[in-house]
Amino acid sequence: MQGRCASLTFVITGDLLQFRNMDEFEAYVDVQRGHVAGSVSRKTAFLINNDQNSASSKNQKAMELGIPILSKDEFIQRFGK
Repeated sequence: MQGRCASLTFVITGDLLQFRNMDEFEAYVDVQRGHVAGSVSRKTAFLINNDQNSASSKNQKAMELGIPILSKDEFIQRFGK
């Protein structure tokens, strides 16, 4: 069965307003056949961060690698919940 997040790796940073906690987010992505990583790398498909203009190291790395940064609302619109 193909999930909405199939074969994609996500990194999430910042508050989790739409999910109770990181475990709930990771469980959702896992059920949808995706993966959650703790740091941004070339394997990262999307960085999830509500502050897309943040000067955080994760944002900086994502921008360097050309990885799209989605807000949590954009994640839900694109991949569901």
